[in-house]
Amino acid sequence: MSKRKVKFEATKHINEVIRMTTSSGFDTEKSRGFTINVTIFDGEENDKYISGGWEIYSDDMSCYGEGSLSFEGNKCFDYDGCFDLSHQLCDLLTQNGYDMSEVDSRLF
Repeated sequence: MSKRKVKFEATKHINEVIRMTTSSGFDTEKSRGFTINVTIFDGEENDKYISGGWEIYSDDMSCYGEGSLSFEGNKCFDYDGCFDLSHQLCDLLTQNGYDMSEVDSRLF
């Protein structure tokens, strides 16, 4: 089995209040400050799509979320792990050349 090569990787700390909604619909607001990590992998030679992963956690570690991302080229067309992707995650990827228009709920 081959090890997947990383195409893009970033970590960003954001000094804002984090609000997360659980799968049961419960909203939580936590202390100011959280970190986003995102990794996107290179596809294999015949792959039509590439994948990535994200995680977000509050500074006090009382809030945590993670999920996956699916791309065709640089356009993200699907994600898993939350109801709405963090707009900060969408902004981070957009600033680095990724098209998040199909998954950024602020655009719906």
